[in-house]
Amino acid sequence: MQEIVATEQECRECAPELRQMCIERANLSPAIKEMLIEAFKLGRVIQGGEYYLLPHCLKRRKFHAGLRQGVGLAARIQQQEPEVIIPAPSPPEVTADKHKLLSSLKEVVRPGIHSTVYALVAHRTYHRIALLPDTKLILGTMDTYYHQLPDIDLTCDEKPGEHTVDRLHARLIVYKGHYFVEDLDNMTGTWVNQCRLPPKGHQEFKLGDQLRFGNCVFSMEEEPECWSLPMPQRVYYLYSTFTGHTFSLPCWSTITIGRADPQRNSIPDIDLSQEGEIALLVSRQHAAIRCTAGKLAITDLGSSNQTKVDGTLIPEDTWVPLQPGQHLWLGGLVLALDVKD
Repeated sequence: MQEIVATEQECRECAPELRQMCIERANLSPAIKEMLIEAFKLGRVIQGGEYYLLPHCLKRRKFHAGLRQGVGLAARIQQQEPEVIIPAPSPPEVTADKHKLLSSLKEVVRPGIHSTVYALVAHRTYHRIALLPDTKLILGTMDTYYHQLPDIDLTCDEKPGEHTVDRLHARLIVYKGHYFVEDLDNMTGTWVNQCRLPPKGHQEFKLGDQLRFGNCVFSMEEEPECWSLPMPQRVYYLYSTFTGHTFSLPCWSTITIGRADPQRNSIPDIDLSQEGEIALLVSRQHAAIRCTAGKLAITDLGSSNQTKVDGTLIPEDTWVPLQPGQHLWLGGLVLALDVKD
């Protein structure tokens, strides 16, 4: 079957009503949507237009769906349940009083974060996942083609060239001190020790057990010693689960995370523009992390594609506390927060 890949030229040749639906349903800021609509109307060339259009092409996303004979593509898409798109403001400009603005946001207290937790540790990469109380995490591999973006990305935990982990492979559940893994009907299996789970089945696991997702093996271990060090002795870093890159995280100021755009004079403290195709879903000024009273917290800066911590959406204008082993989801790009041993 021929694969359809959206480029700016193909979007110009696409039916106007279908193209309009793509733009309207895209999770983009109102300003970018207006720019795209006006550019197509006037026949202008859009600088970097394919970067806006590729993740939101309805024609490409619906092409492999079950087709109804004799029904046009635009009609099939119109018959689908409409997607819920939450409008988001444009990313704020970097200003001199940025820190004053950030300090005015609300603080949220997340129940269930304890000083002692368990962790899943990847055998090949030492990627660590904190198993915090009342947590549900979907594990898989990033796929911007089908827009399937798990809470925790295992792309770098696979050996180069292997593709044994499905897009949405398994779910981790922590409930009242018990730990469960659920298979999400993948192709290569979810295992607890030597036992393969049935499709959509679940099983409890405990300290010392091994979990395998495809060929990715993790062990449940006690909390790493570095996670319980006094705050001044911790050396934090962010680990990109898509590329394996690491970013130092200073704990003496508020830092911004996003995608650099020199033409707009937008340079975040941590630049994710080199993190592959998934970086296109990260806003220029996407989120901020601060350290106060020995504690880390994160807030969303009005990003187009939102921010999550361990699968939970960050409320608007709110600082959410962070703990080592948690995962930050920036529009789909996942960063693991960890401490150097």
